[in-house]
Amino acid sequence: MREFFQRASWNSIRIKIIIGLFFVTVPLLTLLIYSNYYSIDVVRNQVSISNKNLISLYMGQIDTHLDAAEKNILGLVTNNYNVQSMEAPNDDDEYQLAKYNLSVNLSNNIIFYKSIDAFFIFNHERQDLLDVLQHSVSFSEKTEVEKYLISYLSHATSSSELPTANWYVKKIGDTNYVLRTIKSGSLYIGAWAKASTLLGPMNLIDLGTKGRALLITSQGEPMVNTDDRQLK
Repeated sequence: MREFFQRASWNSIRIKIIIGLFFVTVPLLTLLIYSNYYSIDVVRNQVSISNKNLISLYMGQIDTHLDAAEKNILGLVTNNYNVQSMEAPNDDDEYQLAKYNLSVNLSNNIIFYKSIDAFFIFNHERQDLLDVLQHSVSFSEKTEVEKYLISYLSHATSSSELPTANWYVKKIGDTNYVLRTIKSGSLYIGAWAKASTLLGPMNLIDLGTKGRALLITSQGEPMVNTDDRQLK
C-alpha cells in the first residue's frame, strides 16, 4: 500500500476518485445511521403514546363497569321488593322465596357485568349468605371469599364499620380483590372482583417483552400486573 501511494501522484485521477468517494460516502453513511436512530425513536414514541391512550381508555372502561355494578347494588337496595322481603319477612317461606327470586335475578344479570366476579347479599341476623358468581370463579376461590365475607360482615354492626363508602381493596389469601358493600337494615349487599379480572383487557395491549401494566392501590402498592401474577 505504501508503495502504491509512493508511485501514485496525488494529482492522479485515481487518487481524486478515492478521496471524492470518501468525502461523499462518509456523510451519507452518517446521515443514514442518524436517520435510522431517529426513525426508531419516532416509532418508539408513537407506540408509547398509543399504548398510553389505550391504557387510559381501558381504565375509563374499568371505572364505568364498577359504576354500573354499584348502580345495580343501589337499585337492589332501593327498588327491589325481594330485598325488602329478605330483610323483614313475615315468615320463613317468604324469606326463602325472596332469596330464590334474588338468586335468579342476579344470575340473569351478572352476565352483563364482565368486570365483576360476584354479587352477594348477606343477612346479618340469620348469618345467611347468598352469592351469584361468574362461571370463571373456581370453587376454592368461591369458598375462600365466602369465608371472608361471613367472618367480616358478621362483626360489622353498622355502616361506619365498613371500610369506605366506595370500592375498597382487600387481600384474601394471596389474591387482591376490590369490593363494594352497602348496608340496608340487617342486609349487606355488594359485589367483588379480582384485581386480575379488572386488569384483563390490558393483556390485549402489546407492551413488549419488558412492558407491564400495573393495577395499584390508592397508597401506590401494586396489586397485579398484566402477566396475571398477583403481587405479594
